[in-house]
Amino acid sequence: AVELLPALWKECGDYQEAISAYRRALLSQWNLDNDCCARIQKDFAVFLLHSGVEASPPSLGSQIEGSYIPRNNLEEAILLLMILLKKFNLGKAKWDPSVFEHLTFALSLCSQTSVLAKQLEEVMPGVFSRIERWNTLALSYSAAGQNSAAVNLLRKSLHKHEQPDDLVALLLAAKLCSEEPSLAAEGS
Repeated sequence: AVELLPALWKECGDYQEAISAYRRALLSQWNLDNDCCARIQKDFAVFLLHSGVEASPPSLGSQIEGSYIPRNNLEEAILLLMILLKKFNLGKAKWDPSVFEHLTFALSLCSQTSVLAKQLEEVMPGVFSRIERWNTLALSYSAAGQNSAAVNLLRKSLHKHEQPDDLVALLLAAKLCSEEPSLAAEGS
């Protein structure tokens, strides 16, 4: 029932009540299992990111002294998604790849790709393939202006024993190498 109430409010078109229902579900002691709580967190984060409804910040009365209070939908969604990633990394919830996709979208919106790289580095080994991890990290570092780190990761990814013909990695490597005269020969 706790999971259904926000969905019912959304169906009725009362988005502020849906937001309140999500927050109550996450803040109250409902004795929810970790996977149920993770689903609610993800659904709420996705709603905050994609609904187009501006949620008012959480009330100060429900906050613990000194805790962080998100100022807008984007901050609240990022916070929820980062908490979810931490739960996945600790084995407290089942891995859901869409959470990382939503976090990528959210952090890209606010130009925080270096934070995205840090989150990706903390994801447990085996969740992403080595090549996928290296390429995503390279893209994140490149967007954050850390081209040297990005090029080093692309060197690993494009090594002859890995995936030397990966088109996306080749294009990013060519772009980065064309911007740095000392690497121009490498990018061709």
